[in-house]
Amino acid sequence: MKRFVVCLAVALAVAILLATCIIDTAKGADPGLTMEEMKLRTGLRIDDGGLGTQHLDDPHAGSVTYPVSLDWRDFMEFSPVKDQGQCGSCVAFATVGAVEAKIKLWGGVDQDLSEADVFFCGGAAWEDWMWLVYQKEWEVSCETGWFGAPAMDYLWLWGVVNESCFPYDDWDMPCSYRCSPVTEWSTTGNEFLLKDWYWWPGGPNYQWPKHALVEGPLATEMTVYTDFFAYESGVYVRDPETELVGAHMVVLIGYNDEAEIPYWIIRNSWGEDWGMGGYAYVYQEDPNDCAPWGWPQMGCLNYIPEIGGPINHSFNLPLILGGGQ
Repeated sequence: MKRFVVCLAVALAVAILLATCIIDTAKGADPGLTMEEMKLRTGLRIDDGGLGTQHLDDPHAGSVTYPVSLDWRDFMEFSPVKDQGQCGSCVAFATVGAVEAKIKLWGGVDQDLSEADVFFCGGAAWEDWMWLVYQKEWEVSCETGWFGAPAMDYLWLWGVVNESCFPYDDWDMPCSYRCSPVTEWSTTGNEFLLKDWYWWPGGPNYQWPKHALVEGPLATEMTVYTDFFAYESGVYVRDPETELVGAHMVVLIGYNDEAEIPYWIIRNSWGEDWGMGGYAYVYQEDPNDCAPWGWPQMGCLNYIPEIGGPINHSFNLPLILGGGQ
């Protein structure tokens, strides 16, 4: 009898432990991540970001036809996918990733730029510049995340240093860790200061981000649910039973309208062990669901960097191979 009671007690303890783990881990997610940890793997704020300095309507992309499918990995080599770790700095990884790709298209130059500079100096340390530009201040940290438009404005107004000048780590790093102020070299004609940037909304005219993609990868917003952390391959279509985690920002590098399930192609910032080497196919939802408020939908809110020079159009082979629309 005593042995039975002991065994029953052990079984109940194990059951309670398992139940606790299940409660602590959101439905459909990697069982190694709690909801709080998943939130730190995103970080896009949508509460009060606005449109920055109102850079609308890319003058280049609107008149460009686009193919039925496009994957920029077929025409240029990307650097290894980085990992933002347990810090809500996705905005820095998406904007810097898009800028690095545009630099490669502009002059065929590989650059490894500092996400830490954009997030910890542009967001967390330089509140004064945000007040001058927006007449408001925000607390920016690994826990709070940041907005897309101010990150692009920082790249446009102040530029970004190399990764070697300010290597990234996933904690609230002081901006003083940067090797030297950007202003010491941004006036020398270097290629790390954006010439301009554009904000392009999606909507019923869903071809807008596709027109822009012909000019190169761009940064885009999306909403992440718990099942996205368990994604491995194929086209991701959200399970409606999964839980909302938060808003996220990624690099949009292509799309496929010919597939049985049309999809976007994204480059994430969760390392190469996630998804397909750090990349994913994400289902193209109904463009009529795009709205300028609420949780963002993939392809609806896009940030397009313009580098200080002409795009190398020899890379635009998809227009020849795939035909235009």
